[in-house]
Amino acid sequence: MELLREKIHLERTRRSQTYRKGGVKTPLTFYPYGDEYAHIWRFGYLGVELFFIISGFVIFSSLQSRQSIIVFAVRRFTRLWPPMLICSVMTFMVMASLDNPFTTLKNVQFLDFIPSLTLTKPPLWTWLSPDINYIDDAYWSLFVEVRFYFWISIIFAIWREKSWIAFLVMSASTTIIHIFLIHSELNKLHQIFNQLFFPKYIYLFCAGIIFSVVYETKFSKWHFGGLAYCIIASFIFFRIAEIVIISIFFIIFALLLYNRKIILFLKNPVLVWIGLSSYSIYLLHQNIGVAFIVNDPNAGVSRAVIAILGSIVLGTIVHLTIERRSGALSLAILRQFGVDGRKL
Repeated sequence: MELLREKIHLERTRRSQTYRKGGVKTPLTFYPYGDEYAHIWRFGYLGVELFFIISGFVIFSSLQSRQSIIVFAVRRFTRLWPPMLICSVMTFMVMASLDNPFTTLKNVQFLDFIPSLTLTKPPLWTWLSPDINYIDDAYWSLFVEVRFYFWISIIFAIWREKSWIAFLVMSASTTIIHIFLIHSELNKLHQIFNQLFFPKYIYLFCAGIIFSVVYETKFSKWHFGGLAYCIIASFIFFRIAEIVIISIFFIIFALLLYNRKIILFLKNPVLVWIGLSSYSIYLLHQNIGVAFIVNDPNAGVSRAVIAILGSIVLGTIVHLTIERRSGALSLAILRQFGVDGRKL
C-alpha cells in the first residue's frame, strides 16, 4: 500500500516538480493511472502505525521470554542488520541502473548507506553531504524501532514484571512534555527531545505492550486506562480520519484477545509465510517497486501489481537465504560473550 501511495503522490505532483538531466531541468512526466485509485490507497501509510503496535506486542513478549538483555540485543541485531545490508545493496543497484524521473528525483548515492546501515537519521550525516538520505525512504521507521528497543530494554532490565507500567508512565510523560515544548520557544531542546523519545509514535508501542500484557492475563481498568491514553495521544499528531483508523487497529487487537479462536486464522501457511518475510518485503518494496512502475508508466496499474508481487518474491528470497540464518549468527555472537544462547 505504501508503494502505491508513493506512486499516487508522484502522479499528483508531476506537473509542478522538475528533475535535472544532462544539466537541463525537465518536468517530471508520470502518466496518469494512479489518481483514480487514490481513495483506496491514501491511508496505506498507516500500515507503519499498525506495525509499531504489533512491534510493541511482539518485542515485549520476547523480552518476557528471555532472561538476558544481551541475548535480546544480539538477536535483534542479527534479525535486522543482515537483511538491511542485502536489501540496501539490492535497492542501490536498481536505483543506480535505472534512468527515469523517479530514480533521478531520489538520486540515491553511495553515502546513503551510512544512515541506512547505522539505523540513524540522515540529518546526523549532512556534514558529509547535504543531500544524504536513506537508500529507501521506508527505512525511517527502523530508526524509530531501534530507539524503542533501547528504552524498553532499559526499562525491562530495571522493572521486569512492572515494566509495562513504567513504559506507560514514560510514554505519557513524553506526550505531556512534548505538548509543553510545542508551546515553548525551546526549539533546539524540542528537537533533541523528539530524537530521543519519538513522541509521535511512542504511545503506539505502548499500546502494543499493553495488549501483550492482556494476552497473558486479562483486561483490567488499568489496561483500559492505558489504551485510552494512547487513543487520546493520537489526537495530537493525526487527523480525525487517521485517528479513526488507528482506533480500529486497537479494536481489532481487543477483539482478537477477547475471542482468541479468531487468531487461529493467522496460522494459515500463506499468512505465516508472508509474515516471516514481511521485514525483507518492507525493505525492498518502495523504491524498487516505484522505480519499476515509473520505468514503463504506460503499462497501467497491472505494473503496480507486478511490482508488489515482485517485492514479495524478492523479500521471500532474502528471508530464506539471509534471515533464516540469523539464529546461527546470534548464537555465534553470544558465544563471544560467553553466553550459550541455546539454553535461553
